[in-house]
Amino acid sequence: MLFRVSAFRLAPVLFLVATLWGSAAQAQDNLPPPSSHDYIGVQIRQALAVPEDDIDYLALTLKFNKLVDPDIDTEAVTAELNKMAEDVLALAGNSSDDMEKLKALREYIYDAGPWNSFNPFAYDQTDPLGRKISNKLIHNYLKSRRGNCVSMPVLFLILGDKIGLDLTLSTAPNHVFVHYHLPDGRVVNIETTSGGNPARNEWIRQNFKMTDAAIKNGLFLKTLSRRQTGAVLAGVVMEHYSEVGAHGYVVGIADALLEVYPELDIALISRGLAFQSMLQMNYLDKYPDLNLVPQADRAFFNYLAVNANASFDRVEALGFVPQSEFPAQ
Repeated sequence: MLFRVSAFRLAPVLFLVATLWGSAAQAQDNLPPPSSHDYIGVQIRQALAVPEDDIDYLALTLKFNKLVDPDIDTEAVTAELNKMAEDVLALAGNSSDDMEKLKALREYIYDAGPWNSFNPFAYDQTDPLGRKISNKLIHNYLKSRRGNCVSMPVLFLILGDKIGLDLTLSTAPNHVFVHYHLPDGRVVNIETTSGGNPARNEWIRQNFKMTDAAIKNGLFLKTLSRRQTGAVLAGVVMEHYSEVGAHGYVVGIADALLEVYPELDIALISRGLAFQSMLQMNYLDKYPDLNLVPQADRAFFNYLAVNANASFDRVEALGFVPQSEFPAQ
């Protein structure tokens, strides 16, 4: 998964303008939200509001994927994944042992055999950075059998959950992987883009740079709840609306996700960039001299600036540092 961060801070002149015009924070107090584009956010909020034990990874995945591609045949995908789960259990010899199930799940997905028509799932080398949103959708992954660090852990998560394994997701910068919860409380990282094999935290940190503060504050490598895993599953919807420039929807989606997962980096960054983009389109591109911004618009200008920077400040306070700012090794 690649999340592209552009200018990660608004120009200092905005703070000068906000000071000259009056307190941006005060301007926000009496300002209603921008014209409501919360339709998608409401659907995501409702989907994640079910009791924790009732979170269904397949149902959530299909609901969220359908918000990106309404033409998905959810019944056909559900039937296919249910059949796959049955085949994994058969491969495990219908064993109730978790390790046998886990071994069978790896074999079923990654090893060529009659169980997958000698066509195993693998990483899509034509889209190595995971830029194509369509490649992150489960129905496309089932067809192509070529995935990325979103579709690959999602398939592993869904099938593993269906056969009774205790799985959630976790994240690293621009990356998603699986957490396998052992009965004794230990958690094992599973790297689904590399054969579904265990991966130590040290290996993940070598490949995806992150600060100690980001780990301590729950930004990365966090053991998520089922509901927070659901928030990660919804990230593809937010990314889709970011790509098409529907910034109001992005804010609504991000707010819904942050209610259940306050440290979700892509939600904080997407929210900040959405407000920044609205500021850019509505004012910065139109007024080379910001003193020309109409008096009636200045409260809304400050509202956008305050919210953009609040999101950026929050993710930075949690320890986020762009990958480009880490020293090369």
